[in-house]
Order: sequence, then structure tokens, then C-alpha cells
Amino acid sequence: MLRGEIEESGNYKLCVERNVEKLLYLLGKTQQKGTFFVLEWIVKQLPLLIKRIHEHGYEIASHGYAHELVYLQKPHIFQ
Repeated sequence: MLRGEIEESGNYKLCVERNVEKLLYLLGKTQQKGTFFVLEWIVKQLPLLIKRIHEHGYEIASHGYAHELVYLQKPHIFQ
């Protein structure tokens, strides 16, 4: 997905929130550890969800802004 596609997609945001909640439940139920690789776009849109992941004790790592293909990015964006 490119930045414009993500920013225009409200359904994507709702889907992510619902699916992360399911993951938190399943991981907690089975006492599994994990790292959530999160898009910066999601961090900006759903800061409370990111806080919830952290409160459950999971690591949070950056997965870029929006799954943009590296070879389509300008050098200043890639850095």
C-alpha cells in the first residue's frame, strides 16, 4: 500500500484494531511473548492501541510508514 491508499482507508484502521485485539487475547491466553511490528501510520492513527500493546508487555518495533516499496522511495524518505 502507498501512503495515499492507507490514509484514505478508514476500514483498514478498523480492521487493524479488531485484529490486534484478537491477537492480544490469544497471546495472553496462551502466555506467548511477541514483538508487534507496527506501521508508523497506525501509530499516528491509533496511539491508544499501541499503548495497549505496550501495557500487555509486548515489544513494539517500527515497520516503516506504509509498506512502501524501497525502490520507489526517494533517498531522503528511505533514511
